[in-house]
Amino acid sequence: PELIHYRAEFMGKRDRLISCPSVLIRLAIKFASRFRNTSPLVDSLTVNSQKIHQTLNFQFKVTLQEGLSDTLEWYMKRC
Repeated sequence: PELIHYRAEFMGKRDRLISCPSVLIRLAIKFASRFRNTSPLVDSLTVNSQKIHQTLNFQFKVTLQEGLSDTLEWYMKRC
């Protein structure tokens, strides 16, 4: 949701997220596509960068919002 919010904010639009229980999504995927493992599609996709900070002493040069904004600006110029 955070990435969608940043993208919408950058583009001057409303973010449109619809809450839907993961159980319904899993059922829809099973019936429509017959996937056996639906967890990657509905489980949390949150990224935790703690390990890279600790292991490599890595520090980001820009924030997530700045990086996404720069990427979207670059993309919009080329479309």
